[in-house]
Amino acid sequence: FSAPRPGDGDRSQDAVTLVPLDSDRAVIAVADGMGGLPGGREAAILAIRTLTEKLSEGPVDPSSLRVRIIDAIEQANDRILATGLGAATTIAIAELGPDSVRSYHVGDSEIIVFGQRGQTKLQSVPHSPVGFALHSGILDENQAISHEDRHLVSNALGNRDMRIEIGSPVPLAPFDTVVLCSDGLVDNLQSAEICCALRRGRLDRSLKRMVGV
Repeated sequence: FSAPRPGDGDRSQDAVTLVPLDSDRAVIAVADGMGGLPGGREAAILAIRTLTEKLSEGPVDPSSLRVRIIDAIEQANDRILATGLGAATTIAIAELGPDSVRSYHVGDSEIIVFGQRGQTKLQSVPHSPVGFALHSGILDENQAISHEDRHLVSNALGNRDMRIEIGSPVPLAPFDTVVLCSDGLVDNLQSAEICCALRRGRLDRSLKRMVGV
């Protein structure tokens, strides 16, 4: 599901992919080209295309999937730098197994996992000053959403100092919800609001309701 911010027309710089690996495993990713820099949309597309190509090179053994994802992120970073545009993008990747999820991310796009009763089982820490302040307890969610520096990002593809954050596998239970999103969602809704919206009725309808909030 993708939608531009209300009033922005078709200015979205997001790109997404879903790569099935076999009947029990898949990789989902979202990239958000950084606004204010040239070529943000192109950087996001290049990052997602590189990941998809790397995962489609041949059968992916579970033991080698982590290495292939990391290689894809590093290769995407090199490709974006090679364009010479000064472009940058975030990326958030979820490695889905039959009973677990593992997160990889660069920047402030997020991976969130909500459990059956609405508890947050996983929420990646955005690579941004406000994201780190929220995670450490310096800011609460109300302060973070309205903070003047909420759009600053401290880590992205397209940067020679890019770093990849890798999470440990998190167990999944039936009816858990895995969310990958750009900052367009978490900059406007608190995690409890997102969880409540997604756990009411059909997902497609819930997502459309959230866009109108």
